[in-house]
Amino acid sequence: MLQVVPLSKPRTGLMVSRPDDVALSGLLCSMHAEPPPSGHNRPYLATCSETIYDWNGRFLGSFAGVSFWGWLQVSHLHVESGPNLAEVYQQLTARLKTVALQRGCTGIMVPCFTEADQDRLACEGFHRVGKLVDYPRGYAHRVMVCRLPSNRWTMNTGVSLYEHRVGLAYEPDQFEHYLAARGLPPSSEQPINRVVHNRAGRLVAGALAEVNWHQLRLNGLWTDPDFRGRGCAGRLLRSLENEARVRKLDHILVDTFSFQALFFYQRHGYRVYATIRDFPKGHERYFLAKRL
Repeated sequence: MLQVVPLSKPRTGLMVSRPDDVALSGLLCSMHAEPPPSGHNRPYLATCSETIYDWNGRFLGSFAGVSFWGWLQVSHLHVESGPNLAEVYQQLTARLKTVALQRGCTGIMVPCFTEADQDRLACEGFHRVGKLVDYPRGYAHRVMVCRLPSNRWTMNTGVSLYEHRVGLAYEPDQFEHYLAARGLPPSSEQPINRVVHNRAGRLVAGALAEVNWHQLRLNGLWTDPDFRGRGCAGRLLRSLENEARVRKLDHILVDTFSFQALFFYQRHGYRVYATIRDFPKGHERYFLAKRL
């Protein structure tokens, strides 16, 4: 999430609409230009993925994620069912920790949706910092966190009994395989973006969102500094909430940081269901939801 300043008083002459390619490009540039918190550089996102096989070439498991601000955020961590499931899971999580340490990370965040995955992660040193029921329907989104030692050489991952293949990019097929193995619905993201222009046609605010699993995920909300305090952010949020209600969605989801817009979302009825300390260092990352 990118910075939002709380806005309240509506301003006439501002129009909410769906962005064309030019407006969307301008919105993305403006979001990325927002200054980072004091003492930190802008987050540099570096992707990673690995797959392990046995020596006969049989797929055993995989993970994928992105590192930024001293954390490795994992999109999926999957091990195929089999007689050596616990051993393979241990090898894969050990490799995950090694990759995080090599990138200078101090923590790993992994989402999971089943009790079985939560228990396996707990056995490997992860603990739950939050849970949201019915995300997706019939399941629960659990945010699992593992803090890493400051001395990278204190970790002993043992000798790998499997072949590791390193990938440099996100592999969507493996993510869909991860979902299918847990009975989760396939991912079908549908973008819902909004922008606000003034009467002169100037882009003054915008929001990036997507629909997936009967939820609306808010990925970014930005307001031009000259227009903060004029109701743009609140108008955008109401527009997205109305769209979510028309589509009969379950939640609106958003994450933000302690140096951004926590109180703005709380005033609009969002509640915190997970908090990660020192993400980035000296700050907190919050996951919020509003039930519709």
